[in-house]
Amino acid sequence: MKGLNSVNIINFDNTLIHENKLMAKAKNVYDFTNLQGLKLISSLDILQKLSKKLIDTINNINFIGSGDYHHVTYSIISNIPHKFSLIVFDNHCDYNVLPYGTISCGSWIAQASKLPNLDKILVLGVSNINLNLYNSKVYFLEYDENFLKKALSLINTYITSSIYISIDKDVLDPKYAITNWDQGRMKLNELLYILDYIKEKYNIVGIDISGESRPFNPLTLVLPKEIELNQETNLKILYSLIN
Repeated sequence: MKGLNSVNIINFDNTLIHENKLMAKAKNVYDFTNLQGLKLISSLDILQKLSKKLIDTINNINFIGSGDYHHVTYSIISNIPHKFSLIVFDNHCDYNVLPYGTISCGSWIAQASKLPNLDKILVLGVSNINLNLYNSKVYFLEYDENFLKKALSLINTYITSSIYISIDKDVLDPKYAITNWDQGRMKLNELLYILDYIKEKYNIVGIDISGESRPFNPLTLVLPKEIELNQETNLKILYSLIN
């Protein structure tokens, strides 16, 4: 794997600013806290404009805050100029159908599948696949007791190009992260094992991590243990990628 260039904090909601150890690792902090019309649901036009401001985040490790902004991944990967595959760790399919020109944290994978340079999408760790869809680009894998073996098999079978990775920590059991969405049952060591496997075998062209807790006032509505737990997991993910 070629080395990822640096660590970025892409700040939309101030959920990361209290994770002091993580903030100290960041080379760049992008401040979009004044950007309107992005949380949860947005227009494709806004995300395309945002994409132009995030060109330099490719080949980096990007922390983007709560899962309410997971569709920002679409803005980032739109800048990849060559063939690549997308591996997503998420408790949800994020493949809802919305009106044309609209994209949300729960629909962005459907929109991403239309990108011409995107070869294959694997969504790993979802709790429930309740979609009636067929898309030859996208494969969903539910979490079960044989998840790790199945996930590695899927990666070996379907991935032939460079990889962009997107992690929503709601895929993890709550003992490893506290998010503002319902969470899955994946163990952190399973996630780290897969990341290490990908790192050794493939070229990673970027990664983003979301799934912070989303308070209105972090000082009063989020317990310090939640900040510490999320920061600890974020750092373990980071170290697994750079070591």
